Amino acid sequence: ESSENDAAELSAPTSVQELSEYTAELEERITSLITSVDGIEYAKVLITLESGREVVFAENSSDEISSDRTSRTSNYLTLERSGDSEALPVTEICPKVRGVAVVCDRGSEPAVQSKLTELLSAALGITSNRIMISS
Repeated sequence: ESSENDAAELSAPTSVQELSEYTAELEERITSLITSVDGIEYAKVLITLESGREVVFAENSSDEISSDRTSRTSNYLTLERSGDSEALPVTEICPKVRGVAVVCDRGSEPAVQSKLTELLSAALGITSNRIMISS
């Protein structure tokens, strides 16, 4: 029942503990995806991430153009809450997957490696050189 967009459906982690939980949940989903492939009953998955979560804040920018140069001034848009000022978040970006290692039954078979590499590349949005399949 997993879909290729499973990685994108997880919410962005906000702390080291949540990053660890995010990685564990992503590994569980990928394990479930792999074991749903015909002939694979066991899989162990390790995922590495590029970095933590990234938050993009709303900005107000203006350009000043003079005869010899152009300069840009940017300021974050803020919200006033209970007397405090906070930057206005526009979006949160989940960490990108750096690579995945899979150990599964039949993982040494070239046909299985090829099928799983294509599956993981599509599901995680990574290139095949970032995927290792073994038994």
